[in-house]
Amino acid sequence: MLDADLTSIKLLGGEFRLNYPVTTEVWEKEILPGFDAVIVATGFREEHPIDGFGLPELETGSVIHKKSLSSGIPGIFGCGSIISEQLLAVRSVAQGKKAALEADAYMNGKPEPRRNLLFNSAFGHLTEAEKIEYMQEASSAGRTDPGRGYMSGFTREEAILEARRCMHCDCRKPVSCKLRLYADEYGANRRKFAAAERNQLTRNLQHEMVVYEPEKCIRCGLCVEIAEMSGESLGLAFVGRGFDVRISVPFSKTMQEGLKNAAKACVVGCPTGALAVR
Repeated sequence: MLDADLTSIKLLGGEFRLNYPVTTEVWEKEILPGFDAVIVATGFREEHPIDGFGLPELETGSVIHKKSLSSGIPGIFGCGSIISEQLLAVRSVAQGKKAALEADAYMNGKPEPRRNLLFNSAFGHLTEAEKIEYMQEASSAGRTDPGRGYMSGFTREEAILEARRCMHCDCRKPVSCKLRLYADEYGANRRKFAAAERNQLTRNLQHEMVVYEPEKCIRCGLCVEIAEMSGESLGLAFVGRGFDVRISVPFSKTMQEGLKNAAKACVVGCPTGALAVR
């Protein structure tokens, strides 16, 4: 995989100079005058000091701005562990892509590229009780390691065993969630009205086909209407009052009893993924 990536870079005109230390002299006489933009990705500063490169230290104690990835010198950018210690390679790769976009915008005289990050709401750390709740959909088997070694990767059977341990604590509709789309469109800030503590996360797995996650529900009532229009004898209803109102099956019946015919239609109609196919 690495060879394939390196080949792509070469085809794009990339040039590799191995065993070529970038000294202060090389930096000043070759790199700065020879390129319109430079991205510094040297790794840990303790192992690869760049003090002689003339990059000013910013207020954050770094030579690279953590958000814009720019330095105090026009056309000089940085990414990876030069900013802060990166323990995950994927984060350094993401920063490298971002730095490349910044450098491209600079060389083309364009304004700083807009960071189009979609509205996101995260649960944060799960409590022990919540972990038990979410383990309902996960295999309790221990971790599966690649039998042939990490560099060889998983076999198909090993990958399936490891994947079954997933607790599905993510969003069920990350792309089509209307709450996310409208919140992004109108610039909603979830932190502005955040409560001191969030509610306990629960998961309803009473239905053979549908999973219901109450804390992802916005009480829009669409599922209540869909169940009624589908002719369900029980269906769904609003239970409780004020801030305690929730969607549930009447008379404390199970989800399986409440949605005998309209389960799939309710999943399709749910705007947030609170109701989803298991």
